[in-house]
Amino acid sequence: MSVYYIGKKLTNTYYKKISERKIMSFGEGEGFNFVNSDSITPVSMVVAPIIKSGDIFGSLILLSERSKFSESEITLVKTAVEFIACSL
Repeated sequence: MSVYYIGKKLTNTYYKKISERKIMSFGEGEGFNFVNSDSITPVSMVVAPIIKSGDIFGSLILLSERSKFSESEITLVKTAVEFIACSL
């Protein structure tokens, strides 16, 4: 399944979630729409804000059609956002 997010407007819920400045994992039925589109509803997601010098520069969102992410996948996302933050 291919879904494109380019050019889609992010929702206010997304901005509120990343402003909490923590990595969040959502399982089946717990997530939220992060773009304004009725056709995009992932089953599970991990949202991790990219933070450098106390400022939020964006986020990394990992989506899946499976019901839940493992701890190793969540750790991978955490490592990725730390790497991206160091590269800014």
